[in-house]
Amino acid sequence: MSDKKITKPLSRNAGHEVLGHFSIVICEELKRYGLPEHDANEAALNLMVAMKKEFGGQIIYFPLSQLAKNDSKAVETHEKFKAGKTIPELVFETGHSTQWVYRLIANGRAIRKAEREAKRQAADR
Repeated sequence: MSDKKITKPLSRNAGHEVLGHFSIVICEELKRYGLPEHDANEAALNLMVAMKKEFGGQIIYFPLSQLAKNDSKAVETHEKFKAGKTIPELVFETGHSTQWVYRLIANGRAIRKAEREAKRQAADR
């Protein structure tokens, strides 16, 4: 792969579709921060070349959000699971992957356990 800078105009169809889309997102953010369009395009495309070199061939997961870290979401999902909702139903309802729903349930279970422990310790005092 050449270390030459890419300066051609940005389009969704240039190169790999996902990398092209990443370039567009990065370009738009750079322009929002005041970089002129030409410079933003060039920087975005060059970043994609660097990303391909650094991470090429790897599967990279971008979480949809920080919802799993949100205690109330985890507790809510755990409660729904305990009430009889199935994993596929929770996947559909939350829009998360099966693995993420399992993580939400586990986090909710851990939160409830910690709450019970705290109550027991407070009662023992």
